Amino acid sequence: GWRLSFLDDNFPNRNVQRILVFAAENLAPPYFTATAAGELTLLTPDYAVEPMAALNGKVANAPLADVALLSALANGFGRHLADVDTRGLQHEVDARLHAADLSLLSTAELLDLYQFSAQPLREQAYRAFIGRLTAVLDQPLTDQLGVPKLQLIGYSVEQGGAEQSPVLALYAEVLAPLDWDYTIWLHAFTDSGKSTLDFSPMQPSTSWFPGQVVRLQRTLALAPGTYDLQLGLWRSEEDVRLVLPAGDIGVSLGAVTVP
Repeated sequence: GWRLSFLDDNFPNRNVQRILVFAAENLAPPYFTATAAGELTLLTPDYAVEPMAALNGKVANAPLADVALLSALANGFGRHLADVDTRGLQHEVDARLHAADLSLLSTAELLDLYQFSAQPLREQAYRAFIGRLTAVLDQPLTDQLGVPKLQLIGYSVEQGGAEQSPVLALYAEVLAPLDWDYTIWLHAFTDSGKSTLDFSPMQPSTSWFPGQVVRLQRTLALAPGTYDLQLGLWRSEEDVRLVLPAGDIGVSLGAVTVP
């Protein structure tokens, strides 16, 4: 049989496993099985005909968060396999999302959605999602990076559990393809100095495409206190930073408190 692993950076495992379980349970006859390891194993050679067709008609009864993830999953298959036709499922998913009451999505579900690429959604529904995302973020942003490559939407600071550091989750819409795999530089300033928290995106920036919403995530492993955060993109090999339209090299995220 044919097997596709979802352990790479293209598919966040937690959400993919959940949506694959939903899809596997609703396919009749089954086209694939999903394992806890994040692998999708095909059960029939008929998969290439139209594997997602068996899910059509079932979207109306699925939780809204799962419908949004199905949209991203169908789009993911379309990018990986040229002979896979997911248009039937995508049309039904788009229609459901287009008419959806986004208030039914919890903040966590809405933020999780944007770990995927949302561009397959019809334009009006897609913009509505971005509007809702902005409303639930701790700090909406309007800055652009890379003259312009990225439109920042905003960020939230997600508090960890006991003895766990908080996580900065920044969301940005890709405006134009990026030619390099950039590192994210993140500086945390206090009166006593600067801490550097550089990190690489979960998906290499050369794989981003216009219209995609990316989530840039970094644990704030800092001592308790209040920090002024600045962020930008750079090519570490050449020490070249993307310049903002205003000529600056970084975006100020404002003050963030680490408990």
